Amino acid sequence: MTDALLAGDTALVTGAANGIGRATAEALAAEGARVVLADLNAEAGEATAAALRQAGHDARFIAADLGAPGGAETLFAAAQAALGRLSILVHCASPRRQESETALEVTAEAWRAMVGVNLEAGFQLGQLAGRHMRDTRAAGPPGASSSSPPCMRKARATCRTTAPARPG
Repeated sequence: MTDALLAGDTALVTGAANGIGRATAEALAAEGARVVLADLNAEAGEATAAALRQAGHDARFIAADLGAPGGAETLFAAAQAALGRLSILVHCASPRRQESETALEVTAEAWRAMVGVNLEAGFQLGQLAGRHMRDTRAAGPPGASSSSPPCMRKARATCRTTAPARPG
């Protein structure tokens, strides 16, 4: 696993019990990252983490309600306690809603829930992760510029690594 792109990295993925969050957690684990999965759905989240561990990956699950006051801070502290230094944050959590709930149909209550989880919790987690990465000097890949924030070094290196070659 030492040749994996993300070997040595630790990722926190919200909304990781199913859908895009689960697929993201699986992809990060497949590339060697240790993964903290977070979701409101504890049963599905535990099952996802168990499946990743069964496949030989380091995965932990934390039940989290990002719509609750202090939810982002509580999750981030628990993720740090579980795996220490975090170097990747992926925020995929979002309250469930029906696709038929367009802007003309969605209730004010559902809208507030979406804003709370999608925007406010995402903002709070981004701040917590950014400060943590700055303060712990969460390393990017070898050869990345030390003048860039760690998360930006990682993003640039990943894009360079995975981008197709231009035809000559």
